[in-house]
Amino acid sequence: MSKRKSKSKSAFDISGSLAAPVRAVENGKQKNMPPFEAEIRQHLAKALKNKCVVSMKYLFGQAARFGVIRKPTQGRTSGVVVIPKDIPESYQKEIFDWQPEPGQRDPWVRIAMIIARWFEERDGKGKACQAETAQQQSEVDSHDK
Repeated sequence: MSKRKSKSKSAFDISGSLAAPVRAVENGKQKNMPPFEAEIRQHLAKALKNKCVVSMKYLFGQAARFGVIRKPTQGRTSGVVVIPKDIPESYQKEIFDWQPEPGQRDPWVRIAMIIARWFEERDGKGKACQAETAQQQSEVDSHDK
């Protein structure tokens, strides 16, 4: 038996091919750019024009990887919640009269749920949304206890 010999040894350089500049069109003119830059530009275009969540997630991941997005040096110590001026009094009482028990979770989730319920009712989303929001509110309340 004889061994098969390859007809020719492949001289194809994969890493060189992946790092080689690619041609891209920018402002109607062809331009050579690194493949990574072309990839970032494509994801940016998809994220902005098509509102593609996958591309947004990829861009944020790359930004964090390369240190473009830095974590705050100091943790959040305070915040401001703006309650809409035209919210009915019954909702205001529900927001401001509630006092958390010691050890209970932050009231921000509760306040957000109350405001969301008011927005849904105001915008006429119907009884189904109100029932769902009430159910979510009761789940939050039961989780807090």
